[in-house]
Amino acid sequence: MIRPVFEIVFSVDGNAGTLSVSSKASIRAELENLFISTMYGIEPPPVVVPKYNLQMLKDPKLVLATEARDCLKAEVCFLSVKWPGIKAASTFTAYQDGSFVRPIAHMLGHTPKDLKDGTVVHAKIRFHFLPKPDRRAGSLCVEFTSEHNMVVRCKDAVRVGIMEHYLKMWGVA
Repeated sequence: MIRPVFEIVFSVDGNAGTLSVSSKASIRAELENLFISTMYGIEPPPVVVPKYNLQMLKDPKLVLATEARDCLKAEVCFLSVKWPGIKAASTFTAYQDGSFVRPIAHMLGHTPKDLKDGTVVHAKIRFHFLPKPDRRAGSLCVEFTSEHNMVVRCKDAVRVGIMEHYLKMWGVA
């Protein structure tokens, strides 16, 4: 087994006020706090662990309503649901109309499971930005890999801001 050259890497940008630590995930937060207290002599900020309400996404009557002025549509495009006593999760991909009702009803029709007993463990919401005079068309996909982890792959701060607004409005974030 070859040992890596750098087991821990600190990357600090004083102008931007950022610190990145590359290390084992289990010790990363502790190293960041140690670095901040040692190098800057201040107490590190408390760790804020966001919590997302993914359970509302399994509601078949859920409508991800948007405001007309934003010129966008949103849809849940992927759900992974876990039931008590079953190791594997059931995954659902939305139909063209963005509906999970038919695939979930079809699956549940063959089993004694009830959707209210399931727990959403993974979800994706896709935002479709329609063209506007000051914006080109495009999409943004936000992925929730747990109730504490959200991944957004988008560099456009305006679109990310709009997404955050709707996630709060819908009660997801």
